Amino acid sequence: MSGDEPLSPTVGLFAAQPPRELLYAMGCNPVRIFPTAAKPTAAEAYLPRNFCSLNRLILASFIEDGQASLDAVVFSDEDDATRRLHDVWRKAMPVPVWAFVEVPRAATRLAIDRYAQVLSRTAADLAAHTPHSLSVAGLRRAIAVYNEQRLLLSHLK
Repeated sequence: MSGDEPLSPTVGLFAAQPPRELLYAMGCNPVRIFPTAAKPTAAEAYLPRNFCSLNRLILASFIEDGQASLDAVVFSDEDDATRRLHDVWRKAMPVPVWAFVEVPRAATRLAIDRYAQVLSRTAADLAAHTPHSLSVAGLRRAIAVYNEQRLLLSHLK
């Protein structure tokens, strides 16, 4: 790698659903976000006390620590709490949202076709923010990397 090449942007994921392979294939470093705050107090100005504690802790962590190492985040619509966190995040947090992935709720042909459209739109959203475009070869490499990682983790278990 020469000094002229841009650094890979670090993109935070709030859930396992957004495909890390897609981010990796587009030159991003996808990382899962976990809370670091001990109490969700800092998030109470944005989210009610009876709200999902994990999402409140994640928000409090960003308010308290800043999480400056992230260049962007990607959300999914896995549940109501994460969708609400997405709304708050877009308005109040300095780390930009690069994509919002709608995950399928069924394994029907219609759901699979819809998810293919979502992933295509997500790739276009990411392309607007990264110096790389999605290629078949890049996606195949990324899938191979993550499949190998999954295999190694399964052996570790």
